Amino acid sequence: MSYFVDKNICIACWGCLQICPVNAIVQNDKSAEIIPNICIDCGKCGNICPIGAIKIGIDTSNKILPDNNSDNLSYETVDKNFDIVIIGGGPAGLSAGYFAAKSGFSVAIVERRQKFGEPVACAEGISVEGLTKIFPANDEWISSKIEAVKIYTPSKRMLYIDHPDAGFVLDRPKFESALAKMNVELGVKIFQKYSVRKILGESEIDSILIENDDNLLELVGKYYIGADGIAGISSRWAFPEKILADEDFHSCAQVLLGSDEISGKPVAEFWWGKDIAPGGYIWVFPKGKNRANVGLGIVPKFGDGKCANDYLEQFLHTRFKNFRIVEHRDGIVPTTRRFSPLGRANLLLVGDCGKLTNAISGGGLDSALFSGKLAAETIADCKNCNFLKILNEYEKRWQKSNGRLLDIYAKLRKGVSRLTDSELEKIADILDKKLSGKVWYGLDIPAIVWEIVKSSPKLLSIAGKFFVNYF
Repeated sequence: MSYFVDKNICIACWGCLQICPVNAIVQNDKSAEIIPNICIDCGKCGNICPIGAIKIGIDTSNKILPDNNSDNLSYETVDKNFDIVIIGGGPAGLSAGYFAAKSGFSVAIVERRQKFGEPVACAEGISVEGLTKIFPANDEWISSKIEAVKIYTPSKRMLYIDHPDAGFVLDRPKFESALAKMNVELGVKIFQKYSVRKILGESEIDSILIENDDNLLELVGKYYIGADGIAGISSRWAFPEKILADEDFHSCAQVLLGSDEISGKPVAEFWWGKDIAPGGYIWVFPKGKNRANVGLGIVPKFGDGKCANDYLEQFLHTRFKNFRIVEHRDGIVPTTRRFSPLGRANLLLVGDCGKLTNAISGGGLDSALFSGKLAAETIADCKNCNFLKILNEYEKRWQKSNGRLLDIYAKLRKGVSRLTDSELEKIADILDKKLSGKVWYGLDIPAIVWEIVKSSPKLLSIAGKFFVNYF
């Protein structure tokens, strides 16, 4: 008896690939697949799966695994004149493609999904600034604007923060489709429904092989941008020995939910507590028309043998009297310190691929858009420099902008995930004192986090000196 992936359940979030210590898991068609003669049955992949798709037993599908490392591949060279080849067409990749094309580069984007933005594996929330500093807000992309926040503590005490410009809940399919169209209008060549089969090159990338059914093509570029998510082939080529621990992820379960109880002023909800979301939290993001993204992230090792979906089901029946599930939107979110350097040779990593998320909240849409833009602009500004100079400059620019604060959050993450319910109640006291009873049009989030850190000996010992240097 050994571990296998139930392909009827697998949501292709790929978190298991990055955590496997012996590289026994591969991307196969629309699901992950475990290679039995390599698997050591450690069980790490099963712990992190948000919906319990990895099981112990006998896989009777007898599906032939692809040979992703074969050197005996025949393929067609499509074009050797791309300046930049981008692996992945999510928000980070589409942002990179748009700004690279605006700088005059010839660009190719490879995207494995049939439709941009689908399936949705995201809460779709983003701050107003996180979107508008990259692209002007378009009403067609936005499901709702968040105008206030409710925080529920472990004791079910509620804090209300009135913030008319708190953020947006996007419609990811419409948003990504619009960005894709903007790319095409600038001349970007999009290879949709193609998967990257292999990266060719040792010290630097020479080309990539992409596959659609039995059609195998070679794409060649001078520069490459990895935007293919938390366990994509880009990060595995850049850091082949890097294995993430089970605390380096939030295992997330989410549904698009319909209920008459979601109405009125668009208010986001956050629920804290070890019993409902161990190591993480629950969110309710209204999308209008009595619908909301309702989900949670947990640290799997704190889950008491239950997967994220088990905790979500428990919450749904507690929070809502009547509801219907429109669709499931599960996934894996990196909550670890970013890769450093942010790439290797002529490959720059963006978005989740470079682990560029807020390690405490798991939020990553704003960083995805920004890092894609930053990578493209760095290549444009340094196009006559060697690859090492470009990589160092990208790293320096990231650190100067978002990087320093996100690095501090990454240091705090393990301490935050281990806060007791009583410690969470004390944090709520601080937030209540500072934020309740006023209308806010902008919040100094780093300063608020610093107040919380100062109040907690546990957190102060982890990141106090880094915050002092930040301010």
